[in-house]
Amino acid sequence: MFYCSGIVEYEVREKRNLPMWMQGGLNYIMLQHLNIDGVRMIGSVLGQSVALDYYVPQVDGLLAEFKDINRGLVKTGTFTPGRMLKLCKLLRDVDQNLANVDNNLLLFKRSEIAWEEDVKNSQMWEYLQDKFELTQRFAGLNFMLRLGELNIDFIATDIRNRFDLKHGEVKLILPHGVLHYC
Repeated sequence: MFYCSGIVEYEVREKRNLPMWMQGGLNYIMLQHLNIDGVRMIGSVLGQSVALDYYVPQVDGLLAEFKDINRGLVKTGTFTPGRMLKLCKLLRDVDQNLANVDNNLLLFKRSEIAWEEDVKNSQMWEYLQDKFELTQRFAGLNFMLRLGELNIDFIATDIRNRFDLKHGEVKLILPHGVLHYC
């Protein structure tokens, strides 16, 4: 039994006399035969789901901090050294989350098991991705990360305009498409 992704528990059952090779239920998947490839595939999908459960609240928090920085900048019209340090930390965190999501989750990269074996494994992969709503959840996380990038761009433009700086006077680094102040 596995615990993840808002589902209290998720069971993987093996039933040799199952009339079809796979059957899904509310909180379980039942297979005629469970082999090591099936275990690896199920583990991969569950791992991605848990990773999304981890990253989404983190990115929500980052966006809330951007909102606070924007609100303070609009309210006071000043950008203090403390806000600059907070912004630099946020930039690092957004960049790190983008890299982790892009490189580690690999949500749209189908398991090599699903490609190498047979149609059954591909169907199980698709079923599990749908069951745990990985595509929709990843799209939501990706949207939030891109919104973070837009916030960074907005703040950079606002700082440049407030201090009447030319583009070259504000140092920007673009490691993952995210603007960074140094």
